[in-house]
Amino acid sequence: MFLSSVSYGQTKHFVKQTASGAGTGLGSWANAAGAAQLQGIIAGAASGDTVWVAMGVYHPTTYPAGFTGGTTTRDYAFALTNGVAVYGGFAGNETYLSQRNVSLYVTSLSGDIGVAGVITDNCYHVIATYNVTTTAILDGFKIDSGYANGGASISDGGQTFSQSEGAGICDMKSQPTLANCTFVANQATSEGGAIYFNNCNALPITNCTFTTNTAGGNGGAISKETSSPITFTNCSFTGNQTTVAAGTTGGGAIYSASGSNDVITNCTFTNNKSANAYGGALFYNGTSTLTMSHCMFTQNNAGTYGAGLADIGGTSFTVSNCNFNNNAALYGGGIYSNGGSSTYAYDTLANNTATSTTGAGGGGFYVDGTNPIISHCWFDANVTNGGNGAGQYDNGSASPTDSNTVFQANIAKGTTSNGGGYYHTGGTGFFVNDVFVDNACAVNGGAYYNNSSQPVENCTFYNNTAGTGDHGGGYYDVGGSGIKFYNNILWNNAPDNFYSLGAAGSMKLKYNNFPEAASYPVGGSVVGNIHQTPPFYNTGSYVGADGKWATLDDGLHLTTAADSGGVDAVPPSGTNGSYGWPGDDIVGTYRADPGKDSADMGAYEDGIIPLPLSLVQFTAVPASEGGAIDLSWSVTAGGAVTRFQVTRSTDGIIFQTIASELADPNQDTYQYVDNTAPDGVLYYRLVMTYAGGTTGYSAVLEVTRTSLAASVQIRPNLVEQRSTTLYVGGVKQAGQVMIHAVDLMGRTWINHPITLTLGDNYTLLDLGDMPRGVYYLVITGANGWRRVLPFEKE
Repeated sequence: MFLSSVSYGQTKHFVKQTASGAGTGLGSWANAAGAAQLQGIIAGAASGDTVWVAMGVYHPTTYPAGFTGGTTTRDYAFALTNGVAVYGGFAGNETYLSQRNVSLYVTSLSGDIGVAGVITDNCYHVIATYNVTTTAILDGFKIDSGYANGGASISDGGQTFSQSEGAGICDMKSQPTLANCTFVANQATSEGGAIYFNNCNALPITNCTFTTNTAGGNGGAISKETSSPITFTNCSFTGNQTTVAAGTTGGGAIYSASGSNDVITNCTFTNNKSANAYGGALFYNGTSTLTMSHCMFTQNNAGTYGAGLADIGGTSFTVSNCNFNNNAALYGGGIYSNGGSSTYAYDTLANNTATSTTGAGGGGFYVDGTNPIISHCWFDANVTNGGNGAGQYDNGSASPTDSNTVFQANIAKGTTSNGGGYYHTGGTGFFVNDVFVDNACAVNGGAYYNNSSQPVENCTFYNNTAGTGDHGGGYYDVGGSGIKFYNNILWNNAPDNFYSLGAAGSMKLKYNNFPEAASYPVGGSVVGNIHQTPPFYNTGSYVGADGKWATLDDGLHLTTAADSGGVDAVPPSGTNGSYGWPGDDIVGTYRADPGKDSADMGAYEDGIIPLPLSLVQFTAVPASEGGAIDLSWSVTAGGAVTRFQVTRSTDGIIFQTIASELADPNQDTYQYVDNTAPDGVLYYRLVMTYAGGTTGYSAVLEVTRTSLAASVQIRPNLVEQRSTTLYVGGVKQAGQVMIHAVDLMGRTWINHPITLTLGDNYTLLDLGDMPRGVYYLVITGANGWRRVLPFEKE
């Protein structure tokens, strides 16, 4: 028998527009309380209770409990209670939480308490919270029509709530859990149209929508002050706006001041606007950290900097797998960064515009005196209307590192604009394994405009265009403090491929391939450059049949004729760390060891050939036990192979090396066990490096890993008795697992090991005296395998 560690009561309260039966809200919908009782029921509920609210519109009817200073009905507001979960989205006849439909049965908490549709008599705050924790839950509501335009305040516990901040929710020193909520048409004359957070601890906002909220100050939808870290998951922000005056202000969707440590995942930002200032969608102002992934920014607009994302003083940002498309700002149409050393990886910046008519631009990205690390990104079709740097613009002491990144079809359109793909002045940084194609500008530097000693290494410049009568279709150097330009390919750029105003003694121009020899000085550190047609794979299709950059069928790959074609680079002096070539190319293909032999010029190594089956047999199968993947291969090429790499991917596109082994000329079979493979569909590819430096690839193998068990269920998951059955089917590894049952407040009711045998297992779970409510059963295996199952006890 499983014993609960703690025993709690749990009461379910029911509220409808019109009271029914006894009207107490207890027992069932038949005794539901009326709309006017909602606020009192939330305040009077005990920790562990839930409140179910049927569809309809509910208005605040009194001052929040404990608040003082209210002088008008406009100070009325709902408040949340620790340990109480308030759920909306019910028709009013459900018996289980899982039966509600938030989208169909809209449950609104509205500030429209006066004349319907007249905003000037609405509540200052629809909800006001003070000193609540994540156990205070609001789930499944529409929060609308708050109008925070007052000049006074109310207070609770010494905390002041301004009547001009947080029209939807004004949140002080609190961390409520917000889920499945919609914030619509809330307005604040100061901060936070939908929500204002001040000095709050970490809190989650999940599956929420913010639409047409406005603020006269920072944060059209959300304003966060003084260390208010939030985790946003699966949220959308559409049509929110701040009209705050120009300055270090803004944030059409979200404004965040110093001290935040936010996480934003799978969110969309569309048509948000900072009319006069920073951050059409997001503005982070001050020392903060941000981890953001898989987000979409579309049609946002900023009056000054950063229509998608603007950052001033950020300590550490990590932005990955995000898409910034069709945004516009005066500077930095997609992103503006004036913060610390941030990381951007696998991001797309496309069709963004810098509207400035002269000087600075940055249609895609404006880097202002910072040192971001930009890798595996795509800058496509960004535009400056008159400024410089349509793809990326660097200013001041900016020293970015751009690697494995593509700049394509970016255009600096103004009559005085330079740097179609990229414009750099000031700091240093480093460019490596990058591709520049089809970029253009009106003056100098169709692909790349440089005014510093920034190193550029193993990049490919093809079909870029500078202005007629100007220079540097591929690369233009204004005569900075000594360029370092190694192992690059520049071809078919107009009116010329490479042009430098620098003196030979100040530059290091080594082992590059471009047609003309007259546009750069000879002597000094200008050595080893060649002028031979590169053996590109297919210039008519840059991305190949798969439609993706940085994959094996890219058109600017070099064919196996590269060696005889003369595009191998003799290494510059020093090693990889001091401007030898990178260890891999833009696809991830291994290059020859830096400092030895030679590697190909440009962003791609040659040899895009699958390994013939007569040479290699490569297999990947799930292990019989433990959830590992067994890989094996046989080689008949003998000593011609010098190195093997096992690479793994979860999408079949981006492969990461998980093992590397030197070849033994006396060995023809090899094995590797992948003990770190995640669950799901996996792709494996074997990479072989030959003695001559060429690289071969196996066919990609697909394998599905399901560790420990194939199926886990609770039968039934609606439990009306003292027990239910846990089914764990298809167990592949016998052993002990831990099971935990927790309620919505995070309290543990079951904490006990069970032993599984191979095959199907049925275990009777004794739920004892657990009260009615929703629970989660968490099953954890010794090898990290984990399943979470919801169930409800009646």
